[in-house]
Amino acid sequence: MCSLARYRQPDPRVCYVLPSTVDTNIARHDTQGDYGAHEWTRGVLVELCRYLNATPVAVRYEEVLHPVNRSNVANIVVATILRQGSPLVVRYSIESVEGQQKQVWRVAIDGEPRINGEEPHPTKSGLALLVRSLLDGY
Repeated sequence: MCSLARYRQPDPRVCYVLPSTVDTNIARHDTQGDYGAHEWTRGVLVELCRYLNATPVAVRYEEVLHPVNRSNVANIVVATILRQGSPLVVRYSIESVEGQQKQVWRVAIDGEPRINGEEPHPTKSGLALLVRSLLDGY
């Protein structure tokens, strides 16, 4: 399997804007006081399209809260793109490990779990490169 170190380099500060054609449950562009997870979500979709030469279709962001203390236990991004004319769904999640001070991250492509990792999680562009390498069989 490929080394994940190259996928963890920091991204330069970039504002991501979603086209009006994208189906989404978050704001299409950054605004003052915007929720950072929404910028992350927009960035995941844009970087996937950039690195996979794809067209953005939809992106969804969801937070999963602990049923008792209401703390955030998972952040989930589901991005749908058109690559070579075919739809592709990438699900990326960052989840807290109960009883531990760490997080794990997971990537699924078209519903199939492809990779699990521990902190640190990949950057937006690193995630897109990782997905591209999984699709291309590297």
